[in-house]
Formats: sequence, structure tokens, C-alpha cells
Amino acid sequence: MGYTDPDFSGFYFDVLRAVYTKPEYELDFKIVSFPASLKMLEGGGADIVLGVYNNELRKGYFSDLPVEREVLAAVMTPERAASWKGTESLTNLRVGSIEGYAFEGRLPVSAHYREFESIDLMLRMLQVGRLDVILDYRPDLEHYMEKLDLPFVIKGDLPQSAIYFAFREDARGLALKKHFDRRFKELLGKGKVWELLLNALGKEDAEEAFPFVCNNGKCLSNPALLQH
Repeated sequence: MGYTDPDFSGFYFDVLRAVYTKPEYELDFKIVSFPASLKMLEGGGADIVLGVYNNELRKGYFSDLPVEREVLAAVMTPERAASWKGTESLTNLRVGSIEGYAFEGRLPVSAHYREFESIDLMLRMLQVGRLDVILDYRPDLEHYMEKLDLPFVIKGDLPQSAIYFAFREDARGLALKKHFDRRFKELLGKGKVWELLLNALGKEDAEEAFPFVCNNGKCLSNPALLQH
């Protein structure tokens, strides 16, 4: 799916392996639900959490730079897609997303928003008319659409946000953050971050998700790509 696959492949894991190299660091990955990951970080049960907005933690540090820009998309029937105009088209619709994603702040007030445990479940609900639209990250949606061969349409034109890594709020977490910030900037300047993203997502999605403008090895966050 591109970011955190069950076999510990994906862009986020690749970034961590490139930043925290052996023998100085030993990585121990665990995949849990997003709400559980935040609780683990804030409770000291995890050192790093991957893929968070920079306002989602009550306790913790964020990476200095975003690691990517989310590529948020919507799945719907072809009939609904024919009149799609972006966020405004979600008015009064039943909208579903994965537990913990908390996309309700991106939607019209009149949208009926619910969260579910899996994309599979939401796609089945869309099939039988119990949901109107599914919101998720484009690479994940493309994976399930291809896997299940369903006659739905993926549409974009939605607000996108910068995505960060987060670190536990103690001396250990601060040391990990400082190392990450230094090493990530080095990898970014050498083109390695782009290479990892390209390998994980493919060219089209990687271009959407890369939140930097680079020139002669110097990369800066692109404000135009980080608008909510």
C-alpha cells in the first residue's frame, strides 16, 4: 500500500531504516491502530509514531520537516463522480473513513461522518448504498480497488496536509528527534527521500506526496503544497 505495509515495507519504514542505521540503532516495528499508536507514544510505550499531523499530540515532539504530504482522495460511484466538485460535493452525504483519522474537520458541517475498522468494510457498505463516499489516502484506496475489482471511481481535489513523525516527550525521544532531523535533511539533500517515495508509491503519487522544492541539493518545504 506504500506507507506501512504488513511486512514492514513501505515509505515510512524505509525512511526509518535510512535514518536509524545499524549497529548504532536497532529498530523494532509494531503496527497498531492509529489511536493506539498515539496512546503508546504519550504513555511511553513507543519511541516514534509515523504519519501524524503536527497538532495531534498532547505530549510529544514532532520532526522539524514534514516527511510527506498526504494524498487524500475519495471513492464513490460513477454516477456521483460525474458531478464531483471537491469538498463541496460532500454536503449532506454519508462519509466514511478509517478509525482514528478524524477527517470531520475537513468536511462541510452537514456531512454525516463515521469511522470504520477497515476499507474492505466501507467498500461493502458503498456497494449496498449504506455509504456515499469513502475518504482515505490514495495509495491505500488504489490497492483495495485493484484487489477487489470494484466499479467505483477515485476522485481528488481535496484539502491536503503535511505529515510528520512524532517522538516521545523525554530525553530519549528528544535525542531520537534530533538525530532524525539532522539525518533526514541530509537524505533529502542527496535525493534519497525522493527515491524512497518514488519506489514506494510510483511517480504520479510520489509527485503529489513530495512536499519539497529542491535545487542543487538544497530542499525547502513548499508552502503551496502544505495548505490545509
